[in-house]
Amino acid sequence: MARKNRTKLLTLDEETFELALKKTNFSEWVRNELRSERNKEPISKVIAQLEKDLDLAQKASDMWWRMYNEIKNPGSEEE
Repeated sequence: MARKNRTKLLTLDEETFELALKKTNFSEWVRNELRSERNKEPISKVIAQLEKDLDLAQKASDMWWRMYNEIKNPGSEEE
Protein backbone atom coordinates (compact mmCIF):
# COMPACT_ATOMS: atom_id res chain seq x y z
CA MET A 1 0.00 0.00 0.00
CA ALA A 2 1.45 3.36 -1.01
CA ARG A 3 1.80 5.99 1.65
CA LYS A 4 0.59 9.50 1.02
CA ASN A 5 3.02 12.28 1.76
CA ARG A 6 1.61 14.65 4.32
CA THR A 7 2.71 18.20 4.96
CA LYS A 8 3.16 19.73 8.40
CA LEU A 9 4.35 23.30 8.74
CA LEU A 10 7.14 24.00 11.23
CA THR A 11 8.01 27.41 12.59
CA LEU A 12 11.65 27.87 13.52
CA ASP A 13 13.43 30.66 15.32
CA GLU A 14 16.72 32.04 14.00
CA GLU A 15 18.86 29.50 15.84
CA THR A 16 16.82 26.43 14.86
CA PHE A 17 16.54 27.71 11.29
CA GLU A 18 20.33 27.85 11.02
CA LEU A 19 20.60 24.34 12.50
CA ALA A 20 18.01 23.07 10.02
CA LEU A 21 19.98 24.51 7.12
CA LYS A 22 22.94 22.34 8.11
CA LYS A 23 20.90 19.14 7.67
CA THR A 24 21.29 17.46 4.29
CA ASN A 25 17.67 16.30 4.42
CA PHE A 26 15.84 18.16 7.16
CA SER A 27 12.49 16.43 6.53
CA GLU A 28 14.05 12.99 6.86
CA TRP A 29 15.82 14.06 10.04
CA VAL A 30 12.54 15.30 11.56
CA ARG A 31 10.78 12.03 10.63
CA ASN A 32 13.60 10.02 12.22
CA GLU A 33 13.47 12.12 15.39
CA LEU A 34 9.71 11.62 15.65
CA ARG A 35 10.14 7.87 15.20
CA SER A 36 12.79 7.95 17.89
CA GLU A 37 10.26 9.52 20.25
CA ARG A 38 7.73 6.85 19.32
CA ASN A 39 10.32 4.17 20.06
CA LYS A 40 10.65 5.44 23.63
CA GLU A 41 7.04 4.39 24.36
CA PRO A 42 6.59 1.51 26.77
CA ILE A 43 6.89 -1.80 24.93
CA SER A 44 3.42 -2.85 26.11
CA LYS A 45 1.90 0.11 24.26
CA VAL A 46 3.85 -0.75 21.11
CA ILE A 47 2.79 -4.40 21.33
CA ALA A 48 -0.85 -3.41 21.83
CA GLN A 49 -0.73 -1.25 18.68
CA LEU A 50 0.93 -4.03 16.71
CA GLU A 51 -1.77 -6.45 17.86
CA LYS A 52 -4.46 -4.04 16.67
CA ASP A 53 -2.69 -3.62 13.32
CA LEU A 54 -2.34 -7.40 12.94
CA ASP A 55 -6.01 -7.96 13.76
CA LEU A 56 -7.03 -5.37 11.17
CA ALA A 57 -4.75 -6.95 8.55
CA GLN A 58 -6.22 -10.39 9.29
CA LYS A 59 -9.78 -9.08 8.92
CA ALA A 60 -8.89 -7.42 5.62
CA SER A 61 -7.23 -10.62 4.40
CA ASP A 62 -10.28 -12.67 5.37
CA MET A 63 -12.56 -10.23 3.55
CA TRP A 64 -10.48 -10.39 0.36
CA TRP A 65 -10.34 -14.19 0.57
CA ARG A 66 -14.14 -14.42 0.87
CA MET A 67 -14.57 -12.04 -2.07
CA TYR A 68 -12.09 -14.03 -4.16
CA ASN A 69 -13.86 -17.31 -3.37
CA GLU A 70 -17.24 -15.81 -4.21
CA ILE A 71 -15.93 -14.67 -7.61
CA LYS A 72 -14.22 -18.02 -8.28
CA ASN A 73 -17.13 -20.17 -7.00
CA PRO A 74 -20.38 -18.14 -7.12
CA GLY A 75 -23.09 -19.41 -4.79
CA SER A 76 -20.87 -21.75 -2.77
CA GLU A 77 -20.66 -21.16 0.98
CA GLU A 78 -17.35 -21.31 2.83
CA GLU A 79 -17.42 -23.48 5.98
